[in-house]
Amino acid sequence: MKALESVKDMLTTASYINTGVKERVVSSAAGAILIGMAIKDIKSPSVKTWVEMATGALLLARGISGFCPVNKMLGRDTSDKGEKELSQA
Repeated sequence: MKALESVKDMLTTASYINTGVKERVVSSAAGAILIGMAIKDIKSPSVKTWVEMATGALLLARGISGFCPVNKMLGRDTSDKGEKELSQA
């Protein structure tokens, strides 16, 4: 249980969240759609199927966690917290 609580704390800690709510919803929806498309084609998998599955999984993880490694590399923060910091500057 302690490990689960630790993961929950990490995912909800503001320092890890760098993606806004709207962006997270769109990312989660797109990821779920891509995973669904890949599952539909799983009987005859191709490279396209695996690319859809991997991309969908990454988008879904980004939407659920609120953390985007690309945003971090670019020094971007589109979360509500980041928008507030920009408006106060």
